[in-house]
Amino acid sequence: RVMFGTDAGLCSYDEHVTTPEEELLEETIHVYPNPVKPGTDATVTIQGLTDGAEVKILGSSGHAVWGTKSIGGSVRWNCCNMHGERVASGVYHIVCNTGDAKRTVVKRIVVMK
Repeated sequence: RVMFGTDAGLCSYDEHVTTPEEELLEETIHVYPNPVKPGTDATVTIQGLTDGAEVKILGSSGHAVWGTKSIGGSVRWNCCNMHGERVASGVYHIVCNTGDAKRTVVKRIVVMK
């Protein structure tokens, strides 16, 4: 995020912020690239979220790998866990909840090392 201060006030710019959706719907959420191919340092984009949506990445056993909240309509995941280590190959579940936890959408992604 870049902050600009002028005599007229303060302004910020975030390169990855997109326009949020009004509703969290399965058909509007897109996850790409999917699959994440081996030998790449791809960053996964999860787009089509509502503002403030909670996003959790879960391993196949259901353990939490990573999580964040959206600012705008998307988040980006670098395929690393909460400790900054690259995740193992496998299928991961992306659980998206609205900020008020009234709606949940689950997507899947394949990561190949």
